[in-house]
Amino acid sequence: SVNTLQGSVIDDNGDVVSDFNGSVSVNIYDKEQIITTLNNDKEEIDTLFKYKDRPNMLFSGKAVVNNGRFSITFMIPKDIKYNYGGGRINYYAQDDENDYEAQGYFENFKIGGESGVLINDNEGPIIEQIYLNHLGFASKDKVNESPYFVATVSDENGINTVGSGIGHDMTLTVDNDPNQSYVLNSYFESELGSYKRGTARYKLTELAEGKHTLTYRVWDLLNNSTTVSFDFEVVMGLEPEIFSVISYPNPATVTDVVYFKITHDRPETILKATVDVFDLSGRLIWTFNQSTTETIPWNLTSNNGEKLSNGLYLYRISISTIEGRSVSKTNKIIIKNQ
Repeated sequence: SVNTLQGSVIDDNGDVVSDFNGSVSVNIYDKEQIITTLNNDKEEIDTLFKYKDRPNMLFSGKAVVNNGRFSITFMIPKDIKYNYGGGRINYYAQDDENDYEAQGYFENFKIGGESGVLINDNEGPIIEQIYLNHLGFASKDKVNESPYFVATVSDENGINTVGSGIGHDMTLTVDNDPNQSYVLNSYFESELGSYKRGTARYKLTELAEGKHTLTYRVWDLLNNSTTVSFDFEVVMGLEPEIFSVISYPNPATVTDVVYFKITHDRPETILKATVDVFDLSGRLIWTFNQSTTETIPWNLTSNNGEKLSNGLYLYRISISTIEGRSVSKTNKIIIKNQ
């Protein structure tokens, strides 16, 4: 069944926090189960431990919080425990502008049985994008030893990430090898305010050099699946590639703070970034380095702390891996009076 949940962020007095504007993460769990430990060490049977837990997540998504209130629509999958019992909803909300946080839970509802509404659907999810490291990836391309997998998928009846139905996990498999098959349920993030679309992201463990095949399989909430495979080649010591370097605002005025942004093919990889700014005579004006490739700010001053004068400048951005492989790209920036 499709359900809409409404909620609010309240203070200690129970009043709605009307200036809370941000997002809320919503996780909905199936009924409690009694779990028995596995006795991995093969000790006496009386050392087994039993405890209660909710291992099956039925939905995970985000919604916008506007003036302290939110609403989110979701679909309960086929893969639930069909007996009736109490579920649980966990909330975490944040408002970055006001530096607010909120958390809570709700358990006063039942999950079980099945809907009397028959949905006629035998089509699996649509795979809108799928690639390694960057959007320009094509099958048989060369990648580094630990590439970053990304797939954006959608389905009118939602994406299954529950994990309680046998064989209905979202999976990623290397070379059709069961020992290199990874469950991506917890690596899938729904689009803000939607249960029908989202993105799975996963960094693969180090692979052997040579050619490989990757197979991705995803299910909707009615247990229809879609499978896609593509080939790629792992090259040891492959240099990173910078696709673009930009600065904004550009042109910039002398009172602006300029930001440098790098687009490259090594997401989720430890990289060092260096920015060097030169005047047209080739003199180094400013240099800066950091241990990530996050956006880099610059207040338009030289290494000596002097404000730059009007004119055209060149900047070079370099990125390097922990193994010492590096690459750079150059662009221009104009500084002018207000």
